[in-house]
Amino acid sequence: MTRNWLRINQSEGTLQLSWQRGQAAPRTAPTVPFEHPFDTPVLEEVRWYLEEYLNFPYGLEPDRARQVEQSFQIWGEQLFELIFRSSEEARTFFQEATRAGLDHCELAVSSDDPAVLNLPWELIYSPPPQGPSGAIVGGRVSLPQQSCRASRTGRNA
Repeated sequence: MTRNWLRINQSEGTLQLSWQRGQAAPRTAPTVPFEHPFDTPVLEEVRWYLEEYLNFPYGLEPDRARQVEQSFQIWGEQLFELIFRSSEEARTFFQEATRAGLDHCELAVSSDDPAVLNLPWELIYSPPPQGPSGAIVGGRVSLPQQSCRASRTGRNA
């Protein structure tokens, strides 16, 4: 059962993290500038590994696969830095979520930018000294609700 929520909201070139424990009111970190952390070749390597290599892991490119696997931690640390080292409040939220047990924490990412939603958020990795104190129990990536509303057209609009 999820008892903590870390929510990442990216909009208009900014990023904001909020944290909520149980039914308490969410706490929000200051908005910080957002810069996409990965270039096209990195994203292509992640895509290749997940969509092509894993479908047939006995292929002709085991060295490439090993290189990608070894890079996962580095890329995960970059995502961690982007989110949890962006402000003192963001660091505090991660520490509090860790103290409560990441196995009881859900990470949610909301953005109207497909490039942000396509980031490999599953790779987030907490480098030492925090160390991997457990995996976040679940995650979801979504568009903000206002972006999902369809406009009404036609005769009955």
